[in-house]
Amino acid sequence: MTPANGARRPGTFAAVRRSCYTSVPVRNSRLFPGRDDKSRLARAARVVIPLVVAAGWLGCASVSDSSFLAVEEPDAAIAEPDGGVVIPDPAQDATVVDARPTSPTCAAYCDHIDATCAGEAAAYSNKFECLAVCGTMPVGNTGERTGDSIACRDYFATVQPVRCGAAGPWGGETCGSRCESFCRTAEAVCPAAYETVSSCIRLCAATPGIRWDASAAEGFGGPTTGNTLNCRANFLRAAAVDPTLCTNVALVSPACE
Repeated sequence: MTPANGARRPGTFAAVRRSCYTSVPVRNSRLFPGRDDKSRLARAARVVIPLVVAAGWLGCASVSDSSFLAVEEPDAAIAEPDGGVVIPDPAQDATVVDARPTSPTCAAYCDHIDATCAGEAAAYSNKFECLAVCGTMPVGNTGERTGDSIACRDYFATVQPVRCGAAGPWGGETCGSRCESFCRTAEAVCPAAYETVSSCIRLCAATPGIRWDASAAEGFGGPTTGNTLNCRANFLRAAAVDPTLCTNVALVSPACE
């Protein structure tokens, strides 16, 4: 009760700091009387005040717990405090597929053509020769069916039925023209044989003396004499391993007359 003069008796209530992380001191007051106080008000206060304090603590606990429950899984791109973005490493994601075109290697190509073009259809005398010639070719992309490339030749070395002419070093007019393939290889293997690739192609295409003989063998069993592109191509393929044979690749060729 409040005295008649309106002054509040000291110690009635202590200030209660509303904090979830500090204790709530409650000083003894007339609301917490001794055992001898049998008044209805005192008994009610004993029950109500602790319940209010306990409810406050439960509320804080629930808010604190909800802060953990509200944590969400990180998104694919995580925002950094400085405004940057962390992008997940594709190497750690098994679902990431590399869609870039692939290219066959010379080792794979030579294994394929050695297995499928044998005997009279063999394009190279051995694997070393194949690897040496292949090293001068443009790579291309797996599955190509035209163009002067390893990829195109490898395709026709593995497709059924196998086309050994297209799979071979001179392209069979499918994987590049014979003149184009011959002159590109000559520039790499026997650079002194012709001035440029372009001049070689002009001589190859325009001069009847070095024309391609369709009746002659395409592979390494081709002619080693006669004024044909076949003869020069045969020496050029071998010159990739033995450069001394380059003398027979040029327009004026001791062997290919």
